Amino acid sequence: MTAWAAGAWAAGAWTGTAWQASAPVTVPDVVGQTQAEATAALQADGFVVAVATAASSTVPVGAVISQAPAGGAEASPGSTVTITVSTGEVDLTDPKFQGPSHNTRIRWERKRKEETAAAEESDLVEPPAPEPIAPAPKPRSTGLGEITPPPVEVRAPEIKIPEIKVIAPVKTAAAAAPEIAPATTPAATVEATAAEVKPAAPPAPPAITPADLARIEREMTAFVEGVVAALTKRVTALDKEMQASNEELAAARREIAELRRLEVNRRRAEELARKIVEDDD
Repeated sequence: MTAWAAGAWAAGAWTGTAWQASAPVTVPDVVGQTQAEATAALQADGFVVAVATAASSTVPVGAVISQAPAGGAEASPGSTVTITVSTGEVDLTDPKFQGPSHNTRIRWERKRKEETAAAEESDLVEPPAPEPIAPAPKPRSTGLGEITPPPVEVRAPEIKIPEIKVIAPVKTAAAAAPEIAPATTPAATVEATAAEVKPAAPPAPPAITPADLARIEREMTAFVEGVVAALTKRVTALDKEMQASNEELAAARREIAELRRLEVNRRRAEELARKIVEDDD
């Protein structure tokens, strides 16, 4: 190789040939841009774009979270630049996040086998014989032999029965008086007495004229119309209150559902973090 060829090789070009080495180019910083904008910017500088995805609760969906090589570094045109695009917040209520991890299941299975083996070994070992129960000690003798307590006399309390006195009824003067037969009264005298005792007939009610009927009808119609109007206003007001209550209830239910979802995500995140720590241990 001549000195000119060596110089051309060091400079990165062959005179008279189609080959020419490309000088390093500064990689543009595309973090925070959308996937389309980042791809267009990198391809404009001659880079090949590789896309990866990752969840993020701070970077919007479709925006670039990071890139490799980082922005500002130098790389040859035609090399690959990998950008990581955000897929949004992780929903831990997804079924794929339910249940224990693979390492946790393996640890549980190992613990279950150890417990089963220990139980089988304990079944093969004979249980220890029960300790004999010592008889209760006899009471110490007093030297006086058997002592019989004296009988106790129990007296029943005296119950006084009250005397029952029978008092004979006293005859009054009216009861002691002899019965007097009623005297006979003539029929004419009885009829006269009945005529005197007969009550007077009630006065006849006043007659109702057509004008009175028309007035009563107008009063009843006005009363019914007033009641119907008042009830209509009350029903309309109740409908508005019920509609407002339903809207407030729906908003409260939506807020409760959102709070439950956030609480479930928080618990799942804590559980996943604890499982990762346990798996690392």
